[in-house]
Amino acid sequence: MKNKEVYAYLRIVGAIGPTERSELEEIIDKQLKKQKIGKVSGGGTVINLETKMIYCCDIDIDLLDVRYIDELICIIKDLNLKEKHSLIYDKKEISFN
Repeated sequence: MKNKEVYAYLRIVGAIGPTERSELEEIIDKQLKKQKIGKVSGGGTVINLETKMIYCCDIDIDLLDVRYIDELICIIKDLNLKEKHSLIYDKKEISFN
């Protein structure tokens, strides 16, 4: 059976700046590579144009197969994020807290 690669992203709502986002990207990327299931492919910070404050950040993730979503969910839960966050992939959204 051919792998069905999937693009996903983790959206974290809150004042997560580029430095903290980068640290989270490294943690997630390390776990994905350790388990040989994917990699972090990028990320960005979203600014609210009205308030000029950070609204949220996204971490882009490339999984080798959609079957690895459960492993990715475990990695995300292990981050123990206090901020509202969700995983978006294949037109689906899984919300945490």
